[in-house]
Amino acid sequence: MRRSLLVFLVQLLFALGLILSLALAVTVVGYGMKHRRFTDVHRAAVRWPLSAWKYVGIDNEGDTAGDYAGEVRPSLLLSSSCSSTGGKRSSS
Repeated sequence: MRRSLLVFLVQLLFALGLILSLALAVTVVGYGMKHRRFTDVHRAAVRWPLSAWKYVGIDNEGDTAGDYAGEVRPSLLLSSSCSSTGGKRSSS
C-alpha cells in the first residue's frame, strides 16, 4: 500500500508539473475594484511573475464609487504595508 501511494504521488506531481509548465500566462477577469487585491496580494502571494499576469476589470453599470470605497479595508492596507516591510508590520 505504501508503494502504491508513493507511485500515485509521483504521478500527481509529474502531472502538476506539466500543467504548471504549460501555463505561460494568467488572465483574471473580475470586478475592476478587485484589481489591486488580486494583483498586489494574491498574485504576489503565489509569486506569479507580473510579466505573465493580466487582470481585466469589469464594473457594474452606474455609480461604482461605493464598490471601490468598500474594497479598501484594513486587511488590504495591512498586507500592503507588510509587503513593503518584508512581511513585518510597519511601526507607523
